[in-house]
Amino acid sequence: MTVHEDEVVLLDEAGAQVGTAAEATRHRPRATGPGRYARTVKSTWPGVWTNSCSGRPCPGEKLPAAVTRRVDAELGIIPADITLILPDFRCRTITKAGIRENSICPVYRVTVHTPLAHPDPNEVEIPAWIPRTALVARAGDDARSLTPCCRDKCGNSACWAPTPVAGKST
Repeated sequence: MTVHEDEVVLLDEAGAQVGTAAEATRHRPRATGPGRYARTVKSTWPGVWTNSCSGRPCPGEKLPAAVTRRVDAELGIIPADITLILPDFRCRTITKAGIRENSICPVYRVTVHTPLAHPDPNEVEIPAWIPRTALVARAGDDARSLTPCCRDKCGNSACWAPTPVAGKST
């Protein structure tokens, strides 16, 4: 399948696809309209730590395939295992630049067996593996150093549960 990474899938409040739009139109000050699947980009949150990778699907692409594609593209590694752990996670926030985020962000736990190969410098400024306890501590002690969605995930115990949450996978 050919994917069009310059397009985003637009979603209604229930998470159903209602259309597509050019990605550039969705990352501008006070962008409004339907939500979308999340993909944190450096232009939206420069210099701020966030989750390892965002697997936003392209039109017609299933989420697990998008996760695999984006982990490879952003970090240069192929996942060994992908597990859906938070199917209904969403993030609504406004950046300092006035960019309005309204994203549906299903959270997947990805297992890898190889080190980072070639992180994409357009996506990853400083790659680092940090222990879960250190990330949770950072969310409490220096919350502004993390994206709002990353902070919210740190506070969600289901992200750290050994057994994934049952839910839908698209």
